[in-house]
Order: sequence, then structure tokens, then C-alpha cells
Amino acid sequence: TVVSGHLLETPRQMPRLVSLSAMALILALCFAAAFVFVREGLKLPGDVSLLLAALGTAVFGAAVSAPLRTSLTVHLTRFLFPHTYRYKQTLSKLSNVDGSLAGWGKGVVQALDMIAGATHAEKIALLLRNDDTGYYEAKHAAGHDWSALLDLKLSVHSPLAALLEGKGAVLDVRAGNPHAALGDVSPPERESLREAGITFFCGVNDGDGLAAVLALKCELDGGWYRREDEEFLRLACNRIAPNIRNEITYAGMVMKAITDEVTGFFNHRYFLERLEEETGRALRYTQQFALLLCDVDSFKFLNDTYGHRAGDVALRSIAMHMRKSLRETDLAFRYGGDEFAVILPNTEAQGATAVAERMRQGILNAAAFVPGVSEARITLSVGIASFLLDGVTGNQIIDEADTALRRAKREGGDRCCIASGLTPGELAKDVALQAQLTSREDVSPADCRIFQGARAFVSIVEAKAPHFHGHSDRVARYAVAIGTNMGLTDTEITNLRDAALLHDIGKIAIPEATLRQPSPAPELEALIRRHPAVGARIVARLPGLQHLATGVLYHHERLDGSGYPERLTRDSIPLQARIVAVADVYETMTAQHLYRQHLSHEQAIAELKREAGRLLDARAVQSFLDAFPSSEPPL
Repeated sequence: TVVSGHLLETPRQMPRLVSLSAMALILALCFAAAFVFVREGLKLPGDVSLLLAALGTAVFGAAVSAPLRTSLTVHLTRFLFPHTYRYKQTLSKLSNVDGSLAGWGKGVVQALDMIAGATHAEKIALLLRNDDTGYYEAKHAAGHDWSALLDLKLSVHSPLAALLEGKGAVLDVRAGNPHAALGDVSPPERESLREAGITFFCGVNDGDGLAAVLALKCELDGGWYRREDEEFLRLACNRIAPNIRNEITYAGMVMKAITDEVTGFFNHRYFLERLEEETGRALRYTQQFALLLCDVDSFKFLNDTYGHRAGDVALRSIAMHMRKSLRETDLAFRYGGDEFAVILPNTEAQGATAVAERMRQGILNAAAFVPGVSEARITLSVGIASFLLDGVTGNQIIDEADTALRRAKREGGDRCCIASGLTPGELAKDVALQAQLTSREDVSPADCRIFQGARAFVSIVEAKAPHFHGHSDRVARYAVAIGTNMGLTDTEITNLRDAALLHDIGKIAIPEATLRQPSPAPELEALIRRHPAVGARIVARLPGLQHLATGVLYHHERLDGSGYPERLTRDSIPLQARIVAVADVYETMTAQHLYRQHLSHEQAIAELKREAGRLLDARAVQSFLDAFPSSEPPL
């Protein structure tokens, strides 16, 4: 039995019995040696006598002294049964893991690390039961490449779950395992588990059924698992059961704290938290998202006529219909009494409008929202705002969505209005107000990071069409050369460069298909002509960059008043915009284009000279000619 190593097939006191037997054997040998020497009349050398006396005394002391006996037992166990020693040490440590409600998260991660170390698991995951989704879902993982296990799911109706709950043991799901009792587990499910690399499952019962499942990828000592391995995993699951119960309790408390009881949506406080998270993530990773603010039309009349209980029934029904129009990644909140908010991650304004219309139409076409009251029809008004287009902070985006919502209500309700759907004139006024908020002296390191984030969005614009690649950088280089030759100060040149780099940021609101068209239809041409106003509106809301808004807004104005968006003339066009216009016109003429032949440097110079003083600023054109003579085209 000792040789086989199956310790659990023998009495639990085997290590202690072995150590006691060893001590008895040593004492017997000492007494036997002394008896032989005395009987034969032999005289032991002094050193040997002392050695035997010391050994006998030590062993006798260990036999009668609990601390010494325990120490000897531990060392013998560690030597004879290394895996048993490792398991016992791990179980002892698991007993000391913080199982309190305050430390559940840290405790579970520590426990998984310990179990993975004891079993030599390559990776390990803990799947918690989610009654809302009907799955055991991975919430914690550890080991090598553990993130791959976070997508692991196991249906609560899976035969595996039934086996784990009923058998309460370890299931080995490796192919060909003679010990596996997988019952009615379907081959596809078994195959999906093998693709995830899972070799063992162990159930965690909390008294009310199977609360969690421990999934491991490991090769235990000896090939197939032994009873000792199985008992260790079972005991380990029992040790972490308090942490699991606390996690479930804590998760329930958190969910209750952030959930509206009437609709089941998240509440207003959680909305503000998630909105700030989304804005930070969007800036950091140059992503977009949209916000929908929804208001139930004439809800006060419904409450006053049929009572507040009927109003609650209607709100629950509205929430149910809204969910049908949303994706799994979308987040819905109850913003106020009869107002809802929806965050749409990775969604541009156009996509957000489609979602809002689908949601509004679903509410309009739904049956009566109050049982027995067929005339209690409900309609929805929606205001739409997009990150970057309408603001870069949570408060800015909320204000813009609220403005669009009020416009939808003002126009009769049952409609969707988009914040960035303002006219160019409205945008220009809005930009002028925003540009007065800060000056260049307000620039901070945080503002520099915001500028880099804005530049990343410009890169997204340039990726939409091949002929845009590097356009803004070249325009900025030409603009700096013009400004230098015109004698602008260092600060003015810096502002000019930044405005030129961001001058096309408004094109982020234009669909990629439109940008790629050789000759857009008139209605699409009108959309393209809005990009300076949209871009200026974006820049005007970026902290520390508001002073660049006018250069972005007016870079398509022309001296004769034929430009856009405001049809300004001559000196009413800011100098910064006039310089960017010259740089932009030259770059557009000479850039490789998908649908038209580009001009040579000499041809573009001739065109600039022809338009100087009529469409383009003559001084800026001359400064460009001084910087880049016809014989020396820009690199």
C-alpha cells in the first residue's frame, strides 16, 4: 500500500503510523545492539556508546513528545508521500484564505492559484451559476493563458452539471478515460470542452445545489486521477465554498444596488459611472459610442388617468420592448421617472439612429401596455448624441442628448432627433461660444493626451479611403512652411500646425462608402460639406483645444464668398483658416487619388497662382511659393 502511493485506500493515520513504526524500529535496534554486546561480554567503544545513547534518547523523546513526533511525521510524509504532503499543505493554506464578504474577490483568486499549484494545473477557472442567463459562467481564472477560459460556459441543464450535482465528485472529461462517467453528455458538448482544454470538472455545492464549477486543465501524477486527487479537489472545493457563497451574496447585493426594481434596467447612479468609464475607454482606445435619451410621451396623463400602478406596469412593458431592440453589449438604464438612457458601445451616430428608430417603432407597434386598457397607447421620443461628435465628457454628451430629446418633444414626440443634426449655422454659433472658454495658456499634459486622442480619430478618418492616408500630416507641414515665411510667432505656428492636423476630423461622421465615391450625389455632397462645422464642433469640446476650432471651421471658406459653411469673404476669414486652405488645396491637387488624375507640382503651382487673390489668400500663396519653388517640389 505504501509503495502504491494510494494513501486514501489505507487508514487516514498512515503517515503517523509509519513514523511511529519507524521510531519503534530504531529503538528496537538500539536495544537489540546493546543486548548483543552485553550478552557476548563485549565492550562498546566510548563514541559508539554515546551515539547509541543519543539516538535512543532522541527517538524515545520523539515517541513521547508531541511536537517532535509531529515534526518527524511531517518529514517522513514529505519524503515518502510528496503529493500527499503538497495537498495537505495546500488545504491548510486554503483554510486560512480570507472568506469574509469584504475579501471574497481576493480570496477566490488566491485559492485558485493554490489549487493550480498543488495539482500542477496549466490553467484553472471558476464558473459561477448565473440564473439570469442559465449558464455557469467563468468569473475567475488563473494559470498560463488563463484569459482564454473567461469565455467558458456550461449550461445549467447540461448532463455534466447534473452529474456534478448528483455525484459530487471530480469528472475527468479526457478522451478514453476509463474512470470517466459522463453519462448522457453529448459528443458536441464534450468536444467543445476539449477545445477549451478542460480535463477535469469539480462541483462546488453550497447546500442549495450546485453553486459553481471548478474547471481545470492538468495532467495529475500517475495518468488518470486517483482517489487521493479526487478527494483533494473535493476538499478544496469545500474550503472555498464560503468564498463562493460570499461572491454570490455580494454580486446579488451589488446588482440590487445598481438595478431599478420596476424596469429591471440599471439605475441612474450606475448610469453616471458607466458613462464616465465609456468616455475614458473611448479616448484611450479611439473608439466611438453613442448615448440615447428616451422619454415616454404623455406618461403623466397615463399616471393621472389610470394610476401609478398602471404606470409601473407600462414602464415594465416598455423596458421589455426596448430590450428586444438592443444588442447584448448595449446598456440600458432608467434615467428618471419616465426617461430611459441607453449606451451603445462601438456605435457611430448612423448606427445609433438605426437602433433608436427600431426601438421607437417597436414601442409604437406594440399592443396595449396596460392590461385591459386598449386606449393606453405609448410612444417614445429619443435624443441621440455621439462621443466626439457631440462631446468628450459625460456631462457634454448628456447635455447634447437632452437637447436633441427636447427638440424631438417640441416637434410633437414619437420621433428621434440627433444632436449633431444641427444646421451649419447652429454649429458655427455653438463653436464660437465654445472657443471662448479657454486660451492657449490653459494647455496641460492632460490636454496633450486629448490632442493625441483626437489625432488618432483623424487616423481613423484617413483609413476610410486610401487617398486620405497621410493627408493631414502633409497639410500641416505645408501650413507650417507658409506660416514661417509669413513671420508668425512660434505660438501661432504651433496653433496653425495643430489646426491643420485636425482640419478633417469632422469627416469621421461621413460613412466610408460616401468618402470613397468619385462623384457623390447632391444630398451626399451636402453631407460632406458639413464636415468643417462638425469637426469644429468636436474640437471646440476638447479641453485645451478650443482655440483651434475656427481654423477647422473655416478652412473651406473662399475669398469671394463661394466657400462653406458660412460663405465668409476676405478678411472675415481668420488668417489661420486661410493658410490651412492654401495647404489643403495644394495637397488635394497633388495627392494620389482613386478616381482622378493628380496634378504635378508645376501644374499645382500654376493653379495656386491663378486663384491667388480670387479664392485663396495671395500672401499665403506667395509664402507657399517661397517655401516650395516650382523647381523644388515638397518631399
